[in-house]
Amino acid sequence: MNHRKLAIMRLMDSRQKFTARELAERFDVSVRTIQRDLDALQALVFPCTPKLA
Repeated sequence: MNHRKLAIMRLMDSRQKFTARELAERFDVSVRTIQRDLDALQALVFPCTPKLA
């Protein structure tokens, strides 16, 4: 698991809400990359509900 996915997990665990676009801007990646990261985390049974911006 890469650093970005771990950071996303920590953000999601904080109970704050973020859009995929906000996460993409925060990590300087595309929205699609964030969507793939969230898909990978969900496959690991990490509870996250992405919101499309």
